[in-house]
Amino acid sequence: MHDFGRLKAVLWDMDGVILFSNPVHIASWEKVADRHGLHFTLQDLQQVYGKTNDVIIPYLIKTPLSKEQSAAISDEKDILFQKLIRDQAEYLPGVKHWLSLFKENGIRQGLASSGSIGNITTVLESLQALPYFDVVMSGASYPSKPAPDLFRMVAEQLGADPSECLVIEDAVAGVQAARAAGMHCVAVTTTNPPEALAAADLVLKDLELLNKQHILEMFNSAESHPDH
Repeated sequence: MHDFGRLKAVLWDMDGVILFSNPVHIASWEKVADRHGLHFTLQDLQQVYGKTNDVIIPYLIKTPLSKEQSAAISDEKDILFQKLIRDQAEYLPGVKHWLSLFKENGIRQGLASSGSIGNITTVLESLQALPYFDVVMSGASYPSKPAPDLFRMVAEQLGADPSECLVIEDAVAGVQAARAAGMHCVAVTTTNPPEALAAADLVLKDLELLNKQHILEMFNSAESHPDH
């Protein structure tokens, strides 16, 4: 058994952390936009990585939409994403190792993704990753990251104090949410440059570079608390 100090729970983001799904998301958004005669730029999309569809759609689509129109576009996009990702889902480097190691050592794990529950379920089933997680939650019903609500709710479901939680993120909004929740955070540079993720405790290219000492440095004493 490995000693991880005061670490009790790990909260994983999904897109850009467990798998590199951004190209599939982009393709899905582009197809929906084409069908509806809508327009947005890739730069626009990059500004809302890590956020929920109800935030993404008004940002991308400047034309006023009713709640029904927005919901229909969101559902259409997610159905396309799920169809495409089933045959393309692959773990990012180091992810499966850490999922397995945490589970073997009794560290509880939660998935806290801004994606819809349909997207989450499709990805986790495709990767055969469901057994690693004690809690799986979508942020669709909570204020979008960078609000800390989703992380706090997952931590509560895992029975862990925020100071005992490690968040693994790739999005600026996700890192901000982790800090606002009072949690330590490791960020990977899948979708953002290191300087954009500087608020995290640790920024790495991928999780193959994460080691036990990194974690102990964050969780090695009762006084170890992330800055708010």
